[in-house]
Formats: sequence, C-alpha cells, structure tokens
Amino acid sequence: MSSPNSIAPSTNNNPATNCSTPPSPSSLPPGALDLAAKLFDLARAGSTATLSQYLAAGVPKNFTNASGDTLLMLAAYHGNAETTKMLLDAGADPNVLNGRGQSVIAGAVFKGSRAGASERDGLCAHV
Repeated sequence: MSSPNSIAPSTNNNPATNCSTPPSPSSLPPGALDLAAKLFDLARAGSTATLSQYLAAGVPKNFTNASGDTLLMLAAYHGNAETTKMLLDAGADPNVLNGRGQSVIAGAVFKGSRAGASERDGLCAHV
C-alpha cells in the first residue's frame, strides 16, 4: 500500500502531453502553426512593437522555427536593428545556433546590410 504522499510513476506515453517530448508540428492545431508563422514574419519584417507584445504575453524569447532559427536570428538577418535590440533587451540568447550550426552574428555578417552593421555592434555588446 502506498502512502498518501507517494507519487506513482507516470504511465503517460502520449507525446502531445509528455513534458519531456515536444509535440511534432503535425500534431499542433492549425491556429498554433499560424501564430508561429506570424511571429517569425513579425521578426523578419521588423514589427518591433507587435512582437514585443507577444513576448510580454509569454512567447518564449528564444522561440525557434523548424530550421532552428530564432526570432533574434531572423530579425538580425533581415536588417531590423530595432527589433534585434528589443529581442536582446528582452533576454534573447545571441549564442544560440540554428540547425545548420549558424549563429546570430554570422547571419548579420553574412547579410552585410547597413542595418546589419548596427546589429553586429549590438550583438557584439551582448556576446
């Protein structure tokens, strides 16, 4: 007989509810996939104010897409200095590598835009 304070081992094998195994994108509802796509589009477009509201509402600051690109990577790569700064100030990690082993700073350097120079300076200050 178990005591009232004992915890039974989990028998939950459902990956959608098991905390150690993230759900696959195909198991997510269409609305969740649409929101994820919107968040990455906001980072690419430099929609700082809107993206900031989503972060304040609880979107993870190091949210990644299927390629492992973070919101910060996409903002920096697309030359959005204000969005890049906002994400860094919010605590996004500039040292995260994507699925190809690329860093945020590598993307900003590769792109080489004028705004990229501003981002590189900001990123270097955070690395």
